[in-house]
Amino acid sequence: MKILACVAAAFVAQFGFGAILFDQMTNPTSTIIPSSWVTPDGSDSDTYSWDNFLLPYDSTINEVWWVGGGGPITGFTVRFYTGLASAPDLQPTISALPESETSADYLKGYRFQNKANETQIAGTSLYQYHVNLPTPLALQANKVYWIKIEADTTSFPSWGLAQASHGRDTGHFRYITGLHMFQRVPGSEAFQLIGTVPEPASLSAIALGLVAVMRRRSR
Repeated sequence: MKILACVAAAFVAQFGFGAILFDQMTNPTSTIIPSSWVTPDGSDSDTYSWDNFLLPYDSTINEVWWVGGGGPITGFTVRFYTGLASAPDLQPTISALPESETSADYLKGYRFQNKANETQIAGTSLYQYHVNLPTPLALQANKVYWIKIEADTTSFPSWGLAQASHGRDTGHFRYITGLHMFQRVPGSEAFQLIGTVPEPASLSAIALGLVAVMRRRSR
């Protein structure tokens, strides 16, 4: 009975609402990867950082969580990109400078005029953030995508994401305005993607069968 209950719970966790689709947020370090724009006109110190991810199943992203520090913050921009066709693991598809991007230059973008539920992590100078995407984003399995989480700040020091203690790979992609240069540099960003995985009909039937067996045995 307990085994059947655990199996049924596993189906819900993997294919139900609120599943963790990708995770690099556990145990973030105190190292900060800058990714912010100083409002209203920017500066040569503005830095934009992207990190890649891959999903094992066709999935729909509903929430984005991350860890970072710095500020002060007035808002966030979260954008998704495809990987460069010739080298998807090394860099995102870039067709414009970050401050000149339009919706045609990225896969999907979201703007949040708030601090994204900023909550300080006890005993550290880091903060946890999360947002619910107003329009869920459906992505394909086993295809490399990139995310850019960028804060609006009003003064220095600028804001950045915490470096992850583990990652899909060992680097991220960035652009520093004053250098006029895109670079791949060490360090993965601490972020997590939460959403849903379409439930295959065969798995749904198995799950329903397990539930029926559990009910019969409980009688």
